[in-house]
Amino acid sequence: MDFRLLYIDNSQEEVASLGMVKDEGGFFLREYNNKTRRPLLYFVDKFLSGKKMSWTQIKGLAVRVGVGRFTATRIAVTVANTLSLTCNIPVIAVSDFNPKEIVKKISRSSSTTYVSAKYSGTARIGQ
Repeated sequence: MDFRLLYIDNSQEEVASLGMVKDEGGFFLREYNNKTRRPLLYFVDKFLSGKKMSWTQIKGLAVRVGVGRFTATRIAVTVANTLSLTCNIPVIAVSDFNPKEIVKKISRSSSTTYVSAKYSGTARIGQ
C-alpha cells in the first residue's frame, strides 16, 4: 500500500476526519463520530490501525486550518506539530482537502518547520 501522507481535519462538530494521501494524489478519507469527545489521537491511532500502518510509515502531515471551532483547530495543529517533531516528518497547513495540492506542498516542505493555527474568526472565550 502506497499511502503515506496523513490528513487531519478536526473542524466539524463531533466529527474527526482523517485521510491518507498517496504520492501520486490518490486518497482515502474516513470520518469518525466523536459524540463521546475522545481525544483526536485516539482516532489517529484507530485510523492507522485500521489501515495496518505504523507511525513510521507516515511521510508527511497535512492539517486543516481556517475553519471550525477555535479549540478544535488548536488541538489539530498541536497534534500535527507534535507528530511532525517526534516522527521527524514535514507538516503543512491546508484550507481544504485537495490531495494533489497536499502532495505538492509536502514535497516542498521540510521536517524542521511547524504550522500555525489560522482561525475562522476571533476566539469567544468566556462568552
